[in-house]
Amino acid sequence: MQVVRIILIFSFLHFSLTGLTQYANLDSMKIMAELGKANIPQVDLLVSISDSLFRSNPPKAIEYATRASELAIRVNYPIGRGNALKSIGMGYFAQGDYPNAVSFFQQALETFESIGYKSGIANMLNNQGVIFNNQGNDAKALELYLKSLKISEEINDSVRIVTALINIGLIYSKKENTLDQAELYYLRALPISEELEYDDAIGTVSLNMGTLLYAKKDLQGALGYFEKSREAFQKTNSPNLPVTFIEIGRIYSDWKDFDNAIKYQEQALQLASERSAKYEMTLALLGLANTFQQKGDIRKALDYYKQSEQIANEIGAKYILQSNYEGLSSAYSLLSDFKNAYLYQTKLSSLKDTIFSETSQLQISQLQVQSQIEAMLSENEILKRDVELREARNQQQTIVIFFLLLGVISISIFMAVLIRTIKLKKKANAELAEKNTLITLQKKEITDSIQYASRIQAAMLTPESQIAKYLPENFILFLPRDIVSGDFYWFAENEGRTICIAADCTGHGVPGAFMSMLGIAFLNEIVSKNPEITANEILNEMRKQVVSSLRQGGQIGETTDGMDVSLIILDKNKNRIEYAGANNPLILIRNKELLEYKPDKMPIGFHFADELPFTINYFEVEKGDMIYLFSDGFSDQFGGPNGKRLMIKRFRNFLLEVHDKDLSLQKQILEQRLEEWKGETDQIDDILLVGIRV
Repeated sequence: MQVVRIILIFSFLHFSLTGLTQYANLDSMKIMAELGKANIPQVDLLVSISDSLFRSNPPKAIEYATRASELAIRVNYPIGRGNALKSIGMGYFAQGDYPNAVSFFQQALETFESIGYKSGIANMLNNQGVIFNNQGNDAKALELYLKSLKISEEINDSVRIVTALINIGLIYSKKENTLDQAELYYLRALPISEELEYDDAIGTVSLNMGTLLYAKKDLQGALGYFEKSREAFQKTNSPNLPVTFIEIGRIYSDWKDFDNAIKYQEQALQLASERSAKYEMTLALLGLANTFQQKGDIRKALDYYKQSEQIANEIGAKYILQSNYEGLSSAYSLLSDFKNAYLYQTKLSSLKDTIFSETSQLQISQLQVQSQIEAMLSENEILKRDVELREARNQQQTIVIFFLLLGVISISIFMAVLIRTIKLKKKANAELAEKNTLITLQKKEITDSIQYASRIQAAMLTPESQIAKYLPENFILFLPRDIVSGDFYWFAENEGRTICIAADCTGHGVPGAFMSMLGIAFLNEIVSKNPEITANEILNEMRKQVVSSLRQGGQIGETTDGMDVSLIILDKNKNRIEYAGANNPLILIRNKELLEYKPDKMPIGFHFADELPFTINYFEVEKGDMIYLFSDGFSDQFGGPNGKRLMIKRFRNFLLEVHDKDLSLQKQILEQRLEEWKGETDQIDDILLVGIRV
C-alpha cells in the first residue's frame, strides 16, 4: 500500500528582498512590529512574522499577513502586497482550507503579474500546483508546475527551478509507467540543490528518490536515500521531517522489524501533531495502520486507518483517502467482516471515479470556455464591422468639429493641471526635505549606537599584541558584514597550552554580536574554572551554557540560536594539538599537502538529534605546519562570473596557494582573492579566518 510522497512546497521569496532574517528571534520581530511606523520595511516585517507562525499558529499568521496587506496598499508597495496575500494563503493552507488558500494565491499571482515580477509569478504558480496536487487534480498541478519551471529558467532562479523539478517529478511518480520520467526530474534537481547547499531541497529530492527505489524493491538503496533526507531535514528542523520518519518506518516494517517501524512512525506522528500539520498527521497514521496490519494486529490497524480517514476527509486529501479505503477494505476482509470490506471497496471505487472525473471534466470545461470565447470574439468582430460601415459617413462629417472642440478643452485642462501640479510639487518638495532631515538624524543616532557597540565588542576580543606572545606567527582576517559581527575569535594561554577558537554565531549584525559576547563570556568562565580542560569538554560546557541561558528545549516558537565553533589547544610541552569542532572543520597544510579534520555535525546550542558529547582529535605537529580555523563566510560568498558561491573547494585551493608565504602576505593575498571574487556583489555574511604557523 503506497504512502503518498511529499513535495517541496513553498519558497519565501520576500526574505531575499528585505533582509529581515537578521533578527534573532520571533519575539524581537513582534516588538518591532508594534513599535514600527507605516512604511515598506514594516510591511516586510509583518510578513516575516506571519511566515514564522503559519505552521504553529495559522490564525495568528493570517492576522499579521492581513495587517501587512492593508499597510502595503497604504504605502503603495505592490511586491509587499503580493507577499502578504501569499502568506495569508499559506495560513489557510496550513489549516487545510484549500479554497481560501487558492483564492489568496491567485490574488498574489495577479498582483505580481501586474508589475511583471516573474520570481513571484513562478512562486505562486508552484504554490497553486501544490494544492491541486493534494486534492488529486494531477493534470492542473502539472500544468502549473511546468509554467513555473519555464519562468524560473528564464530568470535563472535556481531555488524555484529546483522546486518545480521536484514537484513535476512527484506527479510522474504517482503512476508506475512514468517512474522513469520522475527519476529524471529528481536527478536534475539533486545536484542543483547540493550546489546551493539547500538542505530542504536535498531532503525532499532524496526522500522522493527513496520512494522510487522502494517501488523497485531496492529497500537498502531506498533506506540510504531516506537517511540522507533525514540528515538534511534535521539541519533545518524541516516540517517535512515527519514524512522521512514514516518512510524509514515503512522499510523496517517490510523487513518485519516492527519495533523500529512503530518507533519511527510514532515519532513522525508526534512531530506532526506538535505542529498541527494535518497532512503529515494523516500520513503518519496511515503508516502506523499499515505496520500494525503487517504485524497482524488488525484491530489496532483499523483504529489508525479511521483516524487517518477522518483527517484526510477534513482537508480533502483524496490520494491519502484512497490509501485509507484500500487499507480499511483489506483489514475488514482479514477479520471476515465482508460487509464493511465491501462498503470501503465501494467507497474506493467511487473515489477513483471522482478523481478521474474531476480531472477530465476540468480539461473539458477549459476547452468549452475557450471555444465560447473564440465564438464570441468572432461574432463581435462581424457586428463591429457592420456598425463601422453604417456610421462612416456621419463620422466624416463630425470629425473636424469634434477635434476642434477637443483641442480647446484639452488645452484648458492641461493648463489647469499644470498650475496645480506646480503647487503640489512645491509643497511635496518642502515636506520631503523635512522628512529627509528627520531620517538623517534618526539614521545618525542608530549608527552612532552601533558604532559604540562595535567598540565594546572589539574590546572583548583578544588583543593581537597578546596573541603574538602566544603564537608569534599568526594572522587574523576579520571582516564583519555590518558594523558589529556574529563571528568572533578567542585566545588563552596556560602553562604552555594555547587555546584558540574561531566561532560563527547565529545571524550577523546586532543579534549576532550579542551572541558573540555571550560566547566570549562563557569561554572566560569555563577556562578560568578548569585550566586543564580538554578541547571537547570546552564545547560540551559551552553547549550547556547556551541551552540553559537561552532556555532551549526544542519547543516550537522558541529561540534556536547557537554557534558553530572550531577549537584547538596547542600543547607545546607535548608538541601536539587537540581539536574539537561544532560544524566547523580544521585545515592543516603540511609539506604542500592539505589535511581536513571533520567536525561533529551539531551546533553549540539545542540540536534536534540525540545530544552526544563532542569528540576530540589529537595529532602531532611539525615545525612549519600551517593551521587554519574559519567560519563559513568566506566560502559562502557570492560572486565570480556567474554570481555563484565561492564554495569550500575553491577556498581550499586559495589556502594551498598561499600557505608557504609570510603570514602578513597570506592575509593580504586572501583578502585580495575575496575582493576579486566578490566584485560588485554585496558581502552576505561575516568572514573570519585565523592562520597559525607552528
